[in-house]
Amino acid sequence: MNTVNQIITRAFQSAGITRVGGTVPGKDTTFALDLTNEMLDKWRSGGITHGLSDVTTSTEVYDGSLISCLRKNLTVALLDGPYEGQPSPMQVREAIDELNKLMPWDTELSYDDALGVRHIDSVRVDSE
Repeated sequence: MNTVNQIITRAFQSAGITRVGGTVPGKDTTFALDLTNEMLDKWRSGGITHGLSDVTTSTEVYDGSLISCLRKNLTVALLDGPYEGQPSPMQVREAIDELNKLMPWDTELSYDDALGVRHIDSVRVDSE
């Protein structure tokens, strides 16, 4: 179990924006929380059922796959957004892979729709 605040902090650390053990400033936490809620809304409208709606920093997330997916996709979104940096190809691939694990096979959701990242056209990748 992680709180949304812990997921946000780990995303900032994974992105190299905040050092490990450091704290994320309040305005950055608010920005990341808004981004997290936007992602969750897009995922839900795309058919990914995750049971979360309008999360706060204290919302507890129990699903390990969802925690990992949120952290990795938030990391990419932070780097692709207003923070200096660019997500590495490995960070983007890991974010896509985690989102793929949550997607139903019949989804029409593309990675651009799910996250707003410009680098990828579609995430559905066959694992065979």
